[in-house]
Amino acid sequence: MTEKITCPGCGTEELKEATFCSNCNAALHPPPEIINSETVAGTSTVEIPGSMKTIHEHIPSSPDASEQKPQNPVFLFGVVGLIALILVLVLVGAVVFAYYFFTSLDVGKLVPTDSATVVPARTASPLKTPAPPPIPVVTERSSFIVKANDKEWQVSEIAVDNSQMFNTEVRGAIVLDGIGANVGPSGIALAPERRVFKEFLTGSLLMRIRFPDGKTSVVQSAALSDIWQTEENEKGVIEFLINDNAPEKNKGMFLFSAKLENEQ
Repeated sequence: MTEKITCPGCGTEELKEATFCSNCNAALHPPPEIINSETVAGTSTVEIPGSMKTIHEHIPSSPDASEQKPQNPVFLFGVVGLIALILVLVLVGAVVFAYYFFTSLDVGKLVPTDSATVVPARTASPLKTPAPPPIPVVTERSSFIVKANDKEWQVSEIAVDNSQMFNTEVRGAIVLDGIGANVGPSGIALAPERRVFKEFLTGSLLMRIRFPDGKTSVVQSAALSDIWQTEENEKGVIEFLINDNAPEKNKGMFLFSAKLENEQ
């Protein structure tokens, strides 16, 4: 047979093992009552029936205001003195650092000599002379027709100066009588006995500079290059010659053009 208990709230019968009433949800087993409670100065003793043990709880008592010790004035003076000492050390260090920093700069200093000469730490660099403006250059163009049947040197009006640069161009062709036709300014390798200057080909266009005193420069082939430069003492006019010692029956001509650069 199952043992039952009655709900203290509504009177409904429930099983003894139930904890709450199924009708009103009231607790079927109320908590145990405290049998004896005793408080001693600074200690609380609670007795709980059953298997519960007595609990001793120490309640610290608040100290009396009369028992608090006053602060030591010597300690306070020591703290203030330590702070003041630290501030003084920091200030001295800042002054020393500033002194060495400013004395290390490159400034003029007085040298302890008899004349008390002031020696500057830095000397002014000498002024640089500005580069002269470029000299304007004027380009002059000249040309001259060299005939194939002239035995003498043909003096042109192309004047050159000392150490002067100029560009040249030769156009045209000639007919060498008894040797060949359509001969260019470089000449041909045939009939070497017809050459005035043996080191150059037959019928080639030769040139040189005639100086004011009547002397001449070294003979060059006009077809050797198209860029020339005179020497320091080669001021004069250019003259030409067909490298043929029997040119009377030759035909044709060469057109020699020069572009000279003159400083204005």
